[in-house]
Amino acid sequence: MKIEEESEDFDQFLGDGNFGNPDATTADLEKAAIQMGLAFPSLSIAANRLSTHLIVGRKGAGKTFHWRTLEAAAKSRHEVIAITDNGALSEAAVKALSARAGNLSPDHFWSLVWRRAIFSFLASLFYSTRQHMSFDNVDRLKSVIDKRTFIDRFDDIFSEPLVELTPVKYVEKFSSMEKRHLFENFIQSDLWVELETVMQASIPENSPIYIFIDAIDAQADTIPQMWHDCQYGLLVTILNLIREMKGRLHIVATIRDSVYRARVGTEHGTKVVDDNHIRILNWGRRENEYFAREKIIRSARLKIPSKASINDVMDAWLGFSSIFNKRRGIEENAAQYILRHTRCLPRDVVIVGNEISRELLVCRRTNEKFSPGRLRKAVEACSKLFANESVETCLTEMLVTQHSVEEYARMLRQRPDDSDAIKYHLREEVERFVRLIGKQVFDSNELQSAISSLNGKSNASTHKDTRYRIDNVFWRNGLIAYKDDRGGGESKWIYNWYAVSENENLPSSAKRYGFHPSIADRYMLELTSDELVY
Repeated sequence: MKIEEESEDFDQFLGDGNFGNPDATTADLEKAAIQMGLAFPSLSIAANRLSTHLIVGRKGAGKTFHWRTLEAAAKSRHEVIAITDNGALSEAAVKALSARAGNLSPDHFWSLVWRRAIFSFLASLFYSTRQHMSFDNVDRLKSVIDKRTFIDRFDDIFSEPLVELTPVKYVEKFSSMEKRHLFENFIQSDLWVELETVMQASIPENSPIYIFIDAIDAQADTIPQMWHDCQYGLLVTILNLIREMKGRLHIVATIRDSVYRARVGTEHGTKVVDDNHIRILNWGRRENEYFAREKIIRSARLKIPSKASINDVMDAWLGFSSIFNKRRGIEENAAQYILRHTRCLPRDVVIVGNEISRELLVCRRTNEKFSPGRLRKAVEACSKLFANESVETCLTEMLVTQHSVEEYARMLRQRPDDSDAIKYHLREEVERFVRLIGKQVFDSNELQSAISSLNGKSNASTHKDTRYRIDNVFWRNGLIAYKDDRGGGESKWIYNWYAVSENENLPSSAKRYGFHPSIADRYMLELTSDELVY
């Protein structure tokens, strides 16, 4: 096996990294589609799956990439109207609107906000061009707009240029209404029923309409509860419109797995399970390994047999297929060493691949042989990055409901509205929890002892709602695994890599547990030579 000679413009080819840009908003869609499709077959037929409305997955699972694939497919079809709305919703707008919910529940309030924003956009689209409506419906829409009791600035809303009228911009516009009582009258006005009636009568006259909404959770870590409510409201709105619009209106949006889980946990949860309008991006070991293999072969331009194993690919790429693990004192398969430090996410594969590629490039420039030491340096740097991000994701999830915020505030003796202070203390509690255990592999008694020990001044580990206890949040975010010793054959480590699983809480019946390698690296936990948590 050999590596194809690189062209003289190899440095330019490397760009941000030999594996590409981990940010799917700017990644090369065509190149990535080939590799993502091979690892995730459902993506290769995305063009034929325009029935998808919701794309659900963990952070880094490829939601934006899948969204862009569907967007490109829709825009390539002349018979549809496709509108892209990927503007970020500001934190100020989310805060301002959350403060105006009044007596409405957050779920109902945000579903109203998104519904009003979407129908405002549709009215603007039709009314400003007059090309998509019959004369009768134009007159009916005008009569609704002319009813000034709706809101003093209602005419202004529909006189904006079409390019500025997207659902996200309407949400921003709604947030600028300063007087709370005016906003309550506006958002709950009976005239919305009239407006929706006209729009629903007009949409069948037109080609199918696709509205693509992405990245509304870009700042979800700043005000977790409000962002969660905002996304949940969008999810509910889309599900309702799927039922009402019967294939003529398609709102395509990316949704965090924690938001989807919240819906599954309600009395309406069975309605969204196995719904063919929802694409759940579950990414496990098999997809992770296959994606890494294809990325290496293409980005490093390897000439290698199509059926070559991941170990053969690593040998051709790195110059070796195994690495001596100094901390454990064992020889380990290089592919396993690299991939077990990822969180089974395509973004992680790209990030660690780019870091290794940079080290390879340094060696190429200096005529130095690439060594296992350089590989360890690259993987460990990425591993700690993954751990830090995952812990922050856990903290965000721990604060997504008003109940959990108030409970943590009480235990940590902080004001419920001071999310930064609560997060700071929770971050300390997470570290305390990990260090109380002190090693990567531990038994059920050691786990329970650590939980029980966090019973002093803050006691964040023993939240009344066990879903938000530290060990269970770690489980849902793939930071704790358990050893499955049931049945015959070799026992294996089980992670929760999926958006929804049978066990929302860490199974308590297991005898052995293990922290993800990134956590072990981040907190320098004690390791054992015979227990690789993968």
